[in-house]
Amino acid sequence: MKYWVYILQSLSTQKSYVGMTDNVERHLEEHNAKKHFYTKRHTPWRLLHTEEFANRIDARKRENILSQHLVDGTLKNIYSNIVFAGSSNGRTIASGAIYLG
Repeated sequence: MKYWVYILQSLSTQKSYVGMTDNVERHLEEHNAKKHFYTKRHTPWRLLHTEEFANRIDARKRENILSQHLVDGTLKNIYSNIVFAGSSNGRTIASGAIYLG
């Protein structure tokens, strides 16, 4: 089964959130429907970044790395210089590879 690590940004508070799932679209909808404790306070959310993994273990490791970048501020610095394209539903991001540690 494939897993994804994703990064969300709150459109109301500019907070960021790193998560892991087997269904990114469903999870984004759940976050915006206020079904998750932390993210319900900062809706609406948009999807900034996803990474695909072949298994849950590798995805969890990557989630932990990105979460640490979020805590130490380097993740915010990376995304503060990106111009995002597209839609208000948060599903479209600018194209191009981004190194995230």
